[in-house]
This record gives sequence, structure tokens and C-alpha cells, in this order.
Amino acid sequence: KGIETITFESDGSFLVHAKMTQPSAYEVDVAKGTYTGNAAVDGKITVTMTHMYNGTSLAPVTEEEANLTQEVTISNGKFTSESPDAGGTSIEYVRQ
Repeated sequence: KGIETITFESDGSFLVHAKMTQPSAYEVDVAKGTYTGNAAVDGKITVTMTHMYNGTSLAPVTEEEANLTQEVTISNGKFTSESPDAGGTSIEYVRQ
């Protein structure tokens, strides 16, 4: 249980930060990569994950570990993503 926050930077990079409370409390960057498109408005963006948390740090991903590129549609400030490291769990991100 907790919150994941995704930050889209103006240089085309993004970072996913997790602040979890259960089953144990921890706070860590869990993924980073690049994106194309305008994440500040509704519409399509393409995200490419380049690094994932491996239990100790952010490490480069391999093609075997994740679907590296995904197109998402932001609608009403939200988008849903399939999490490759959570067994296909859907994660909804909301624009702040």
C-alpha cells in the first residue's frame, strides 16, 4: 500500500517514485526513462522505460525484463499503465 508518483520533466525524461507504507515502509525511485509528447495536456504520449528498481538501485532494463516502450493516452489528467514488474497490475496515474 502506498503512492507512486510519476514526474514528467521538460527535457523528455520521467521518474517514478514510490512511497509505500505496507507491508513495510520504504521510499525509492522505481523506474525512469524518456517520453515523447506533451504530458501536461490530454492526449497520447509514448514512454520508454530505461531503468527499473532491482531491489537495491535503479538498473538498466533489458528487453527480456520489460516491454520497454508503451503508448498511453492521458484523458482528464489520468492514464492507466500495465506494470511489467507487478504481474500485469494496472496502475492509474493522476495529473497533479
